[in-house]
Amino acid sequence: MVAILLFLLAVACCVFCIYTKKKNISPTWFTYEKHIMAGLCILGVLIRFLFIWKFPAGLNQDEASIGYDAFADLTFGMDRNGDHNPVYSVAWGSGHSSLYLFLIKPFIALFGLNTFSVRIVNAIFGSLALFAFYGTAKKLRGPLFSLVALFMLVINPWHIMMSRWGLECNLFPNVFLIGLYFLLKGEEKRIFYPLSLFIFGLSLYAYGTSYMFVPVFLGIAAICLYRQRKIELKMLLVSAAVFIVTAIPIFLFMCINIFQLKPMDWGFLSFPRLAEGRYHTTVTVLGGDLVRQMLRNLGTFLKILITGNDGLIWNSIPGFGVLYMFSLPFVFLGLYSLCTDKKNKGRFLLITMLPAIFVLVLLSEVNINRANIVFPLIIYLAAEGIYMTVGRGKGVFFSVITVYLASFCIFTTVYFTSYQKKIGSAFFEGFGEALTYAAEQTDDTIYMTEYVNAPYIFALFYEKEDPQHFIDTVDYAYKNTSVRPVNSFGRYVTGLPEELEKTEICIASEGEAVQYDDANYEKKKFGGYVVISGRK
Repeated sequence: MVAILLFLLAVACCVFCIYTKKKNISPTWFTYEKHIMAGLCILGVLIRFLFIWKFPAGLNQDEASIGYDAFADLTFGMDRNGDHNPVYSVAWGSGHSSLYLFLIKPFIALFGLNTFSVRIVNAIFGSLALFAFYGTAKKLRGPLFSLVALFMLVINPWHIMMSRWGLECNLFPNVFLIGLYFLLKGEEKRIFYPLSLFIFGLSLYAYGTSYMFVPVFLGIAAICLYRQRKIELKMLLVSAAVFIVTAIPIFLFMCINIFQLKPMDWGFLSFPRLAEGRYHTTVTVLGGDLVRQMLRNLGTFLKILITGNDGLIWNSIPGFGVLYMFSLPFVFLGLYSLCTDKKNKGRFLLITMLPAIFVLVLLSEVNINRANIVFPLIIYLAAEGIYMTVGRGKGVFFSVITVYLASFCIFTTVYFTSYQKKIGSAFFEGFGEALTYAAEQTDDTIYMTEYVNAPYIFALFYEKEDPQHFIDTVDYAYKNTSVRPVNSFGRYVTGLPEELEKTEICIASEGEAVQYDDANYEKKKFGGYVVISGRK
């Protein structure tokens, strides 16, 4: 921590020194720019990778689900629902987007199935997004602004947190940023246009909200690029064809599920039917009462924007929010700058994001992870607002940077200390170790507490069960629902018995363990969970 603080002070000094230089581009400026950019990127990569197997503490049920299905498909040729390389994984019943599952397979092959291999893809793409964000900002506003923008993303609480754990939807904004960077590069070399459209096509496999956001954004962007003569009709059609071909599998999957068609299997890809489509929960206007629901969705988003909190401890830390609590004025200042600065010729692509965001916010009841595509633009706008303060004097600029650095230092301290107790409870810290220990102690039934969300998925993850064994033995409480509760599979049972037989074991929460206070029971504690052996 001391080393990080010293490095931050060095960065602050460099930023101040650069500011005092003339703003004209010179060889000296380029030298400083590269050094500061490299320093910020090193800091950004470190804070996104450092101890990701340990922090956040524990393992989320979605991480376990994604990791196990990728492992099972890689090892046994099918996931826990019997599908091989699904375009969209059935998972719980309402599904997981598949891009993350495809990307973690090489790391599972290299490092085995564990917390590190499940989380590393988000850390990698979170780091790549730093370079894409920097490159985008530089093309739009030049080298000084690009450093301010990069600085804002490097220290951003939301981006740090979302890059450090393996929720598949967290991949979407980072893939989008990479696509946006190459879209801007297309103005220099037209060959980058098809590449950017391919990346945007891949983003459809990153998260379901992309179905609403990406087509709206690309449609408006294509019209603007063509009218401004930044892309010829031939290249526009080629790029559109690349996007359409990339999107065909997810389009077929959607048709199968919307029109209740039979699943398809192409051998190398499968197109499953979900037990219940997730769009019934994310696209809330499908439930009727259109206007009232839209207004409710908009109100929810505005509340998140103002408070920086959605009540989910894995999305934001109270007191820091998505963008530090004092950043909103800079965001509005940046929005004003973006909409009025005619010198910024590439700003139309960012403005194009606004109607796409509006559609997303109106059609879905968002939380921070559902609305994750919104925040890169908000961070950019905050950087714009801060950049405008440069003209008010170097004292103001230095003061703002110092406040953000201090906030970042406090955030990282809280994140790696007191926050871990809260997230460890939410991510069931100790349950995996308890499962592993229990499995080593008996070949008989293992009962698992219901105070863990979907405990069966942790048994699959830590014991690396054959998915065929799961399919053959699973007993669902309700099979045709979005989240299918599992009563039991194999020797694993959800829920605790009143008494244990000699060869049976249960894994209870600390509160539940008191019912087994008889001296004849053996107990071993793992985090917030207790492994209890049957009577001696």
